[in-house]
Amino acid sequence: MFTQKINIKFIIYIALILSVSSCMVKTAKVPKKQIVVVYSDCLNSKDLHLFKSFRKKQKISVKIINLPTDSIINKLKKDQYNTTADVVILKSLFGIYKAQKADLFQPWKSWKMNELVNKNFKSPRNTWFGIGIEPYIFIAKNDTISTLNSIGDLLYQKNQDKWSTDLENSSELIPLIAPILQNKKRSESLDWMRDFTKFQHQDQNKKDKNGIPKMTTDVLLTTYGSFVKMSERNDSLDSQLKLIFSNQTKKGTFFNLHCTGIVKQARNYENAKLLIEYISTNSTNEKLNNLWKTFPIGLHKRKHNYAYQNTFFKIYPCSINQTLINYKQLNKTLKKVKN
Repeated sequence: MFTQKINIKFIIYIALILSVSSCMVKTAKVPKKQIVVVYSDCLNSKDLHLFKSFRKKQKISVKIINLPTDSIINKLKKDQYNTTADVVILKSLFGIYKAQKADLFQPWKSWKMNELVNKNFKSPRNTWFGIGIEPYIFIAKNDTISTLNSIGDLLYQKNQDKWSTDLENSSELIPLIAPILQNKKRSESLDWMRDFTKFQHQDQNKKDKNGIPKMTTDVLLTTYGSFVKMSERNDSLDSQLKLIFSNQTKKGTFFNLHCTGIVKQARNYENAKLLIEYISTNSTNEKLNNLWKTFPIGLHKRKHNYAYQNTFFKIYPCSINQTLINYKQLNKTLKKVKN
């Protein structure tokens, strides 16, 4: 009888615990303030207006922390599970290469991203996605070199010292060089880079107080974004400049990519997915690329709201993931040539 009373008391005690636990589970709530934190080298807090409709629709606030590429990568490597970052947006494939090498992104699947981003503009494992296309172009200031078509034409003897470039660091140069040298041996790549450096005009390319290039030679090898900035500058000489997309008589112009990925230790994983889908959708992607003066990731699939984004040009049909494999060696070669 005594034992039976103890058992009844025990059963009642357990039932009370389960009842309390059940109540606790039912009353548990999702945090009221939802947020997604973006680390970027090409966006800052002034650009938050681009996410206004996202914040309104999803009830998720966006926080942007602007840092240089290497600072972002080093901070994520150091912080690891203590990181506050959810999404990374970088302005160059070289930055994405370094982030991927450091294993900073996590793979994720989305039918929407499959529709919006061509397989050539993302990683096979869906760890990063291209969100903006930055073509490499020529700017010419007279007709004496109007026959210029490809990057290789710059290395003809007749064009030596007639051209310059404002592309100086690995982030700007490696995405351009990688597809050109993809099938070349190391010795051939070294020779090509030496010629590329040798045939440029030896005077350093000049820039104005805002960092916008000035034409000091007949031809400038640069990006489309630089051309737009030069065109908008109040200078009569800039109004006479001629834009030439490279390699149009061959496979197409080479390009760099603005890219994004979800941090491996993201605290707001679901919010991060929603944000990347948002910035990849047509209307938002157009606005984002207009800010950067680059081209939407959809490129020629539809008519865009910003006139310049409807400019037609052939784009080089390379497999970015195959060219990324060569980045490490090409970076070493580039440093060797510059030293």
